[in-house]
Amino acid sequence: MLMTELGRTNSLPRVMLVSCLILLLLRALVICYGTYFPPKRTQDLLVWQQPKPIEPNRKDLLSTPTLYYFCDEKNLLGIVLTNLFENTLFNNRDVVELIRNNFIPVKVERQENAPHQLFDDLSQKFSCEVFPCMVVTLSNGTKVSYTSWQSDRMLIAILKDALSQCSLSAAQEAMLKGNFGLACQAFAKIKSEKSDLRWTLSDDRLANTIHWFFALKHERREKEAAAVLGETLSVWLNRFPNHERIWPIPCLRYLAGQVSIDDVLKETDQYGGPLVTAHYVIGVQSELNGDLETARKHLRLAVAKKQDEDRDDYKLARAELRLMGEAVPSSEGD
Repeated sequence: MLMTELGRTNSLPRVMLVSCLILLLLRALVICYGTYFPPKRTQDLLVWQQPKPIEPNRKDLLSTPTLYYFCDEKNLLGIVLTNLFENTLFNNRDVVELIRNNFIPVKVERQENAPHQLFDDLSQKFSCEVFPCMVVTLSNGTKVSYTSWQSDRMLIAILKDALSQCSLSAAQEAMLKGNFGLACQAFAKIKSEKSDLRWTLSDDRLANTIHWFFALKHERREKEAAAVLGETLSVWLNRFPNHERIWPIPCLRYLAGQVSIDDVLKETDQYGGPLVTAHYVIGVQSELNGDLETARKHLRLAVAKKQDEDRDDYKLARAELRLMGEAVPSSEGD
């Protein structure tokens, strides 16, 4: 019995030693596996493309928008900020899926001892001053949205809003270039992207209806133009009779033949609406009706005030004058 107990006592340290060695071996294997075969992080699922010079003449404005991700890693602080930004946002699966499914992701990096001319050109074009940041653009480089530091939830909301804004930006860009067929497609897409209630009752609908109406008229799609205009007026005037004074409903009523040119200008002044819009609407409608003299008069009045150059109707009036063969000097507002 004594010999048996001694044997057991002597074997105990050996068992513990073997167990410790096995545990150390297993831990070493886990560390090696994690080092050479690390699990995929969510952000690794994003495949960033390399930046290229922008092609401003592209016409596929309704194609997948581009998401430019700018990061400045030329010093230690930039590297730390970039890592923090990426770990905070690009490890969120919802963010990654949203970017992968709806955008062309392009990473624009500035690194120490590396050429960064394209980084400087693109960041200057999009007015990027804080890094890291993200910019959403149409395929031709038209800037739609910009954001820098955000929470993951806020970034998701911003990117979704940018997707909706892309269609409107594409419509405006197409109108400026006289591509009315593309503008019609873009406005139809805007409506399809929103619920019927939101589309019908939103203030944007009033302005968009004017531009969609003109795009359809330029394309000689008279019935569709009348339907777009009639639907908007029907909703706002029948369901909300007190909204008849909301701007730019007087312009819509003019397009529908309900009021005269003098009435539009009078109501514009009465309701505090911008004259640039009234003159633009009168000018284009007169052009479409074949009254070129009246058209030129009101389109010139639409672009007469320099302070209106940031308004869409100012830019569109200039575009219409060019389409009519008028020599229109270039402007920062174009």
